[in-house]
Amino acid sequence: MAKDPICGMKVEPKKAEPKGLVSIKTGKKYYFCSKNCKFTFEGKAAGPKDSGMKKESIPITGMTCVSCASTIESSLKNTKGVHDAKHNSELLTTTKTEYEAALAKARAEAQNIFNEGRKKADAKRAEILEEAKTEVKIMIESGKKTLEAQKTKMVDEAREEIVSLAMEATRKVLAKQEDKISGTGIAKEIESI
Repeated sequence: MAKDPICGMKVEPKKAEPKGLVSIKTGKKYYFCSKNCKFTFEGKAAGPKDSGMKKESIPITGMTCVSCASTIESSLKNTKGVHDAKHNSELLTTTKTEYEAALAKARAEAQNIFNEGRKKADAKRAEILEEAKTEVKIMIESGKKTLEAQKTKMVDEAREEIVSLAMEATRKVLAKQEDKISGTGIAKEIESI
């Protein structure tokens, strides 16, 4: 398959040669889709059949398949005043392929971004959970130490109170026994009367 150097159309050399749509320049063969392209390449005026004709390239966007392009080409060929119309299927196919590749690449990049975001979110969640566990351990240990200190303080206070009460009771018992032994307690009671 050769490429028309003027319009870029793909041209089959076996079909172009019998129609005379070939030109040799500096020892190289060039193939053309039409006489207009050949004459333009050779710098000649259009042939008698093409006289008064002008070549136009009309960009038509939005075509996504060769079938659409062929329909438009057929419609243009049947329009009064149009000698020939050709669509560039290679360009159409290339554009569609590039579009699909760009779309696939964009989807892949979006998925990668999503996956990276998910990984970062999972890592951050794990980090927060670890920090929370550490803080809870510290709080529990601190609470245990505080409870132990309060327990020790309460036990010490209870001991002191028990010792104090025991000493007071002992003193009273001893004082009563001393009074019984010495009899001073009765004498003091009598004197106070």
